[in-house]
Amino acid sequence: MRLARVMRVLEREVDLLGVGDGPDYPLLAAIVEYVRTYADAVHHPTEDKVFDRLLHKGLIPAERHVVYLNLGKHQEIIAHTRKLHGDIETILNGNVL
Repeated sequence: MRLARVMRVLEREVDLLGVGDGPDYPLLAAIVEYVRTYADAVHHPTEDKVFDRLLHKGLIPAERHVVYLNLGKHQEIIAHTRKLHGDIETILNGNVL
């Protein structure tokens, strides 16, 4: 999966925060932009459709709860991705967070 590989690279770069020269911020910016354009525009909406279909399949309450939790997580991830993108842009513009 392409997204899984991208997330592994992101994790590797995040592990470099505070170490030596730190992460490759232009690479981080590219990764976050990819996540914003692909995951937010394609991956999450596709999962949302799957979740919607599941909700119409007669799930038990505990299963419905899990589906709703996942739907809510998408909104959190989108918000965190936007903030991360802004923070990286701030750093790339020479400002300190």
